[in-house]
Amino acid sequence: MNSIGPIVPLVSYYLNPTTKQMELTDKTIDYDAVMKIAQEQLEELKKNPVGKNTLTDAEIQELAQKYDPQKMTQKEFDSFIRYLEEKGILSKLETCDIGMSFTRIIPGYNGLTESVGAVSTQWVNTLADMNGNALQFVQAKSQLQGLGYYGQVQHGAYSKVLDILNQINETRGESASSQTSPVVENHLSSFQLAIDRVKSEHIQTV
Repeated sequence: MNSIGPIVPLVSYYLNPTTKQMELTDKTIDYDAVMKIAQEQLEELKKNPVGKNTLTDAEIQELAQKYDPQKMTQKEFDSFIRYLEEKGILSKLETCDIGMSFTRIIPGYNGLTESVGAVSTQWVNTLADMNGNALQFVQAKSQLQGLGYYGQVQHGAYSKVLDILNQINETRGESASSQTSPVVENHLSSFQLAIDRVKSEHIQTV
């Protein structure tokens, strides 16, 4: 394989993970075969454009133990979205451009969006724009109105992801609130002892 030079038609390139350069493969592309596969995938997506499954309470609990919606890395967010796809919550069409570190190309569709929400949401492009707060990121994205049919699908996908992130966040909050930290317990014990001492002194003086 050779480092990329002048663009050669009807051949494929790939990013060499070692050299970090685009390199030329030794095989030409059968575009007819590629387009046939792409068309088949497109027809399948038309039949099942969106995921219809839902998560169980146990699955939400599992996600709450694994992810913090208010502090996620891009890798964690990618993994989270892929999990929703595997569970049938989101379809491949819904996840093709949903804020992950890479974009899946779907023939016949694009991810163009225009904002009809607050001006402050227009600059939100990546999770990093929200400092890893997936809740704020997805909420901002869900306020964008997509163009055409795909835009509607994308908007619905972000809305579903936002709902799940909210459930995870609530579950994490409930778990945290049900566990009193040792420091808080010590303060409560000291406070109770003080009250008991005051009561005792009051009884003795009456």
